[in-house]
Amino acid sequence: MASKLQHLLQDIDPAKTIDVVEQRINRVLGNYQRDKNSVDSWADYKACLAQFLQAARNAALRLSDDVGRDLEANFGSALHYLARAYPGNTLQTVYSMMQSGAEGGVYKIVTTLARLMAEEFAQNEINARISHYWLNLTVEEQLAAGDEYVALYQDLLPGNTREEMVRIKASFLRVLQDHPRMLKRMRELR
Repeated sequence: MASKLQHLLQDIDPAKTIDVVEQRINRVLGNYQRDKNSVDSWADYKACLAQFLQAARNAALRLSDDVGRDLEANFGSALHYLARAYPGNTLQTVYSMMQSGAEGGVYKIVTTLARLMAEEFAQNEINARISHYWLNLTVEEQLAAGDEYVALYQDLLPGNTREEMVRIKASFLRVLQDHPRMLKRMRELR
């Protein structure tokens, strides 16, 4: 019989979390069309980012298409995501790329936005599932879960020293949060 930890690990498997969110957002990206790979004005720039963000967010969260039609809020959210890829003067950097069509233009920006959104939404889903699991354990079960995880994945974990295993157990929630991405990377190596 599978343990509570094994049930969680099945529940946060990348095929059930990361891949699902990526597929939903990539469908929006795959259907995204523009006449050209640049924007003509500031208003076009704002609308392009806001509309893409709304469509991708609604697809990722399985909301109806008309939910969250707030141009300014969606534009601000898009810039918030894009600041991770284009730090500094994100507003102007992204506008320049989209207006000129340089460095991939509009398509590069919406592709980057899609990737960043997918990463965040998938991590939020993973974190919620882990939180639900963790809060329903006793302290003894929490400690045992760290030991069980190390026993299950010792061969995949960095270093096999006792000190490393103690460090992994001490930051076990963070290890669980990273677990789906670790599995995804391992599967991609095959």
